[in-house]
Amino acid sequence: IDVRDCVNAYYLLMINKSSSGHVYNVCGDVLRKMSFFTDQLIELSGLEIEKTIDPDLYRPIDIQSQNGDSTKLQELTSWKPEIKIEQTLDDLLQYWINKISMNRNNTTVD
Repeated sequence: IDVRDCVNAYYLLMINKSSSGHVYNVCGDVLRKMSFFTDQLIELSGLEIEKTIDPDLYRPIDIQSQNGDSTKLQELTSWKPEIKIEQTLDDLLQYWINKISMNRNNTTVD
């Protein structure tokens, strides 16, 4: 999920007194593979990039997928993620493009 959605969930939990002492999952409701994220970033970049997996870094014991359930959080606060993951990835890519561009010009952006 987008960090902005996560912060919103934390805020809603902070202002809800009945949330104290409980555990809540802050997560989206769509399971995505890592390849989705790399494919999206490549598409958004407009560049021709070949993906390769370094076999020395691949470990069969690594978690292939993990999915959370935010039902408890949603029932208490009516929270749901609002920012689409595609927007998050576009914002992230634009941030780094701007940061690298500014660094080349010896200026900073945050």
